[in-house]
Amino acid sequence: MRSKSSPDKSKRKKLSKSLFLASFVPLVRYKITNYSQNEKSQPTPKILHLCDRLIYRLGILLTKKGDKDSVKMSEYFEKTSKARHEQLMMKALEQAHLAKTKNEVPVGAVLVDCDTGELIAEGHNQPVANNDPTAHAEIVVLRRAAQIRENYRLPRTAIYVTLESCTMCIGAMQHARVDSLIFGAKETKAGALVSHLRLADEPFYNHHVSVLGGILEKQCATLLTEFFREKRK
Repeated sequence: MRSKSSPDKSKRKKLSKSLFLASFVPLVRYKITNYSQNEKSQPTPKILHLCDRLIYRLGILLTKKGDKDSVKMSEYFEKTSKARHEQLMMKALEQAHLAKTKNEVPVGAVLVDCDTGELIAEGHNQPVANNDPTAHAEIVVLRRAAQIRENYRLPRTAIYVTLESCTMCIGAMQHARVDSLIFGAKETKAGALVSHLRLADEPFYNHHVSVLGGILEKQCATLLTEFFREKRK
């Protein structure tokens, strides 16, 4: 009778595979770059980007803390219905539409209390109006909420934003101790939650923001697409 492999043995196998890939992928990247330099040709950016992404993901996997399963899912997600998520995202979309009327990139956000459901603050992109490169919708909302609560820490709060957040905004949420982040459309150029990076999963943070994406994704994406299409006319 074939004996079942122990959990420890299975873990060792997975670790060995990960270690092998962690050694192999950087070597492949080095060889591609070195070959291109010798042949005086440019390596395909997509290949190098793929290698870099693999190296990044392997680094997270090997730390174990960065694995998807290790990031605790927010209890707020468990108790909040899809209809409620969509209702709050609609409020964020209203802010995004307001940004569009001011010739700002149409991104909106709202912050709510996880326990009571109270709407604490709302806002939209304002870099142009404020001459402030940091005035993304998320930052505007965090600032307003901090003033309202008279505290730069905002625990037990959830932020809804129409577009996947950038590195700056995620960092601000970590510092503010925001509990949950819900976004609409993916930011394919600079998204730092799922599109290019997974900063919410990084093990070096002493606080982790739980993430949920794709709420009213089509409406959020369409608003942005139409805005930039009009800009190109």
